[in-house]
Amino acid sequence: MIELKDITERDIFNFVFFPETLSAEKFAFLEKKEGGFEPIKFYRHLKKAIESDITDEIRKKIAEKIPAYKLTKVIKLFPVKDELPKRTSDVPILAAASAAEEPAVIAKTFVDSDKTFLIRLLRMGNKTKIFTFPITHTDRETFQLTLHPEEETFTIHNNEAIELEGKHEVESISVEVG
Repeated sequence: MIELKDITERDIFNFVFFPETLSAEKFAFLEKKEGGFEPIKFYRHLKKAIESDITDEIRKKIAEKIPAYKLTKVIKLFPVKDELPKRTSDVPILAAASAAEEPAVIAKTFVDSDKTFLIRLLRMGNKTKIFTFPITHTDRETFQLTLHPEEETFTIHNNEAIELEGKHEVESISVEVG
């Protein structure tokens, strides 16, 4: 038979947060005590506070009071399929096969699901240029970009273009705003 002296603080914590980890005897004992037992009430209140979401207003107030707390938001951008109509040529196509010619400029457009940020990647030969176009975050002067899967991070100031050496195969881009 379980008595109150057999119950530890960890047992009370587990009863509220991880009830499946308690023995059936301890669980039954704590379940009987639940209504008037202060430690259980304390952990229930703590669990409820942890599960509730913090509003943006509270986050801003915390950031104002604590310098180490940064209010950042990460926006994930994915490629958009460019659907430009192909131009027809007035020049007749000859029957002989010619060498495949790589396009002079390869462009990729990235946008987030909420359409708040747009990034354009232009690859010209062995150089890649990145242009940023914030749609809703126009008050920000600095952005942190991470190219995926390469995990290369860059800082953009005043929406200036970044020029990179080499060909970069980018599948998605993360933008840290804040």
